[in-house]
Amino acid sequence: AQKAMDNKDDKQHNPKMCSPTPVTPSSLNRKRPLPGAVLEVSQPLETNDSKCAPTAPLHPLAQQYEIELAERRSEHGQFHPLVAETLNALGLVHQHMACDLSSALRCHAEALRILRQNAPYQKSLWVDVAVTLSDVGDVHNKMGQHREATAAYEEALQVFADAGKEKDHPRVMSTANRMSKLQRGSAI
Repeated sequence: AQKAMDNKDDKQHNPKMCSPTPVTPSSLNRKRPLPGAVLEVSQPLETNDSKCAPTAPLHPLAQQYEIELAERRSEHGQFHPLVAETLNALGLVHQHMACDLSSALRCHAEALRILRQNAPYQKSLWVDVAVTLSDVGDVHNKMGQHREATAAYEEALQVFADAGKEKDHPRVMSTANRMSKLQRGSAI
């Protein structure tokens, strides 16, 4: 039993592992539809992180999300919040599991555009806009684009505030913490 616990601890503290626990489509599926944010995401630049080069074949989970994305676009149209939700999940897979930061940024940017279009008509989407902005900031940070990351985090915090989220809300605290670490020059 002790050996099993030691192995569990090794997995949780091994920096080479992407995730200490398995990631499934349902664990990445989070609602994300949004307020009138200002940040515009341009075409992503190539990553500056040589340790995080895109993998050749598409990650199996990314393949599943690509299928889900096609189904949701077919069923709901190109600009539905459910399409944005799937794009964000796909972006997270590209970022954390496939180390394809350009694809991650493209997915989050497209999701952000969809959420911004829908948020004025569905107020609950503003939180999703802010979370997506935080994801955009994370990708920019990993790409070494610290100015863009800071701008995304700042906008996310403003959108959270405009949506009525207090400073002690977990998402607000997480975004503020990421921005603080970035400003101190720490790794996120």
